[in-house]
Amino acid sequence: MQPDEVYSIFMQAPAMMCVFEGPDHVFKFVNPPYQALVGNRPLLGKPIAEAMPELKGQPIFDLLDKVYHTGEPFHAHEMQVRLFHDNSTDNLGQNYYNFIYQALRNPNGEITGILVFAYEVTAQVNAKSKVEELYEELAAANLSLRSTNAELASSYQLLLETNRELEEKQESLRSLNESLDARVKRRTRQLEEALQETQLKSQELEMQKGLLSEILGQVPAYIATLQGPDHRFTFFNDRYKTLTGNRARIGLRASEVLPEIAEQGFVKLLDGVYATGEPFVGQGMEVQLNNASGKPEQRFLDFVYQPLKNKQGKTEGILAFIVDVTEKFIAQTALEEANQQLSRTNVDLDNFVYSASHDLKNPILNIEGLVIILQENLSDAGELPHFTQQIFERIQDSISRFKKNISFMSDITKLKKAYSAAPSEINLASVVKDVKLDLALEVQECGAEVSIDRDSCATVRSPEKNLRSIVYNLISNAIKYRSPERSLKVIIRCQAEDGYHVLSVQDNGLGMDLNRDNKLFEMFTRLHDHVEGSGLGLYMVKRLIENEGGKVEVESEVGKGSTFRVYFPA
Repeated sequence: MQPDEVYSIFMQAPAMMCVFEGPDHVFKFVNPPYQALVGNRPLLGKPIAEAMPELKGQPIFDLLDKVYHTGEPFHAHEMQVRLFHDNSTDNLGQNYYNFIYQALRNPNGEITGILVFAYEVTAQVNAKSKVEELYEELAAANLSLRSTNAELASSYQLLLETNRELEEKQESLRSLNESLDARVKRRTRQLEEALQETQLKSQELEMQKGLLSEILGQVPAYIATLQGPDHRFTFFNDRYKTLTGNRARIGLRASEVLPEIAEQGFVKLLDGVYATGEPFVGQGMEVQLNNASGKPEQRFLDFVYQPLKNKQGKTEGILAFIVDVTEKFIAQTALEEANQQLSRTNVDLDNFVYSASHDLKNPILNIEGLVIILQENLSDAGELPHFTQQIFERIQDSISRFKKNISFMSDITKLKKAYSAAPSEINLASVVKDVKLDLALEVQECGAEVSIDRDSCATVRSPEKNLRSIVYNLISNAIKYRSPERSLKVIIRCQAEDGYHVLSVQDNGLGMDLNRDNKLFEMFTRLHDHVEGSGLGLYMVKRLIENEGGKVEVESEVGKGSTFRVYFPA
């Protein structure tokens, strides 16, 4: 049911309904019958103490506070509430009402306000009082009749003594009997009229109860009421009946209708609520319920067992309010399993990177040692030619960069946490230059043109390792996925934008179809299989920039190229 339909139902309800909000009980909703209590006096948006000051000294404010702070509903029966119905200040009403104060809660279970459902029973109370008066008068008449009968017996004795006195007493007796008969008939007729009026009021009350049942039947939850210590059904809505496989019947015990819940401990929960008078709240509790075919179905339910108490505070029944959260629970379980799988994948990646970086360290150290020995042996034979010295310097420089790359690889295991190194202003052109040297062979082989826009921001705020790894992976990807139909061009730009330094790497390579269901930035993902690669590059880019509080975006068109934008917090 839509909110506007619910609102329309409440506005057309013959009962008086309103909704209070907050601990000061501010009128949030008032239907016409409730507004009619005080004429055209404004109520909405005002605390009840301000809108109805005449209630001070009456129990209403204390009852509202108690319901708001305890969450326990209050049922009033024939309670007198005195109001200035015509908004005067010298004519307090003498009206009586039956009403319910029900606490309203948000999805977190916190009390946010109170729902009021009331109807006037002044006529019923007055009729009841009138009936009692009539019974008293009838008793007095009977007493008078008995007294008259005693007098008649005495007169009869006197009649035996004298005929004259007998005639007089007989006449007096007839007159008295006629008078009494008329009085009894008149009183009987008045009693019948009072009883008829009481019956009409009872019918109106039953109609109002039916309306309340209709409203509860349309609430999007499973609702039922149970009576007595053996929990017999006194009400259930259609949704609840469907939940029970159409087995619910008025007057039957819960253990009869749903024997499977007794085995699962839910009847014991009902027993505890009935014995203690304390509500029970269950969240995501698993239950096996038989469907209409008698087959058990697994469900997960959020529910409240709320005790229903009489005026003396004694528990007479239990309200069951149930919401099916099976789909939510299944989705949450699937999400937890996916997270566990992701955690296992991350551990595998950490192990791989650690092993790779560790296994590469010794060989490169051996190569470095051999180069040093070779250089020293050649130097012993005489001064090295200038060209040979340049070759050694380039070899040593390559070894240094290789060792640096191994160090960067070992940092992949730290991607699950932000790098401890504080970000600093790094010269972008210098980083691009170093990366171009690392990729010099690949750039030369494919004839690529890698350039940086002169108008780019000079520095980017980031840990140097992060920035270098991001630039390296994006340029390396552009080289790997270049188009064979044209020379590769890579343009690097940087600009300030909404609190970020946005680094963009644009190429004219193969491009990608982003409309496909791909997982571009996930670990080991490769969209092209014609070149070698680990599928870790873009994953590392995304993790590194997200660890810094940034983000990465991509635009691409098949056959035209791609542009990656990396947002570094400024």
